[in-house]
Amino acid sequence: MRNNYADNDAEASFEVATTNGSDQTIEAAQEDQFWVVDWVTISGGASGAKTVSIKFGSDVEWTAIVQANNVEHFTFNPPLYANGRTKNEALIVNGTNGATVSIRYR
Repeated sequence: MRNNYADNDAEASFEVATTNGSDQTIEAAQEDQFWVVDWVTISGGASGAKTVSIKFGSDVEWTAIVQANNVEHFTFNPPLYANGRTKNEALIVNGTNGATVSIRYR
C-alpha cells in the first residue's frame, strides 16, 4: 500500500485536459491507493470566466474560477487530498467548456 500524502518520493503523474462540462476521470480508482494533487494550472480560454472543480469520488474537494485570457497556477502545500475518506476513489476534473487544466498528482 502506498501512502501518497506521506511519500514525497512517489512518482508524480501529469495530466492536461480541456474541460467539456462533464466529469473527466484523470486517474481511475485503485484499490489501496488515494490521490493527492500537488498543483493545478488553469487557462481560462478566450471567452468568459471558467469554473473548474477537482473531485475525489463524488465529493468536490476544490473549485476555482479563472477569468478569460488568464492563466492561474495553484500550488497545494500540503497537497490537496480527501482527508479522512476511504481509499479507492477516482480523481475527476469537471469544468466550464473550454478551460485547459494541467494537474500534477501522485
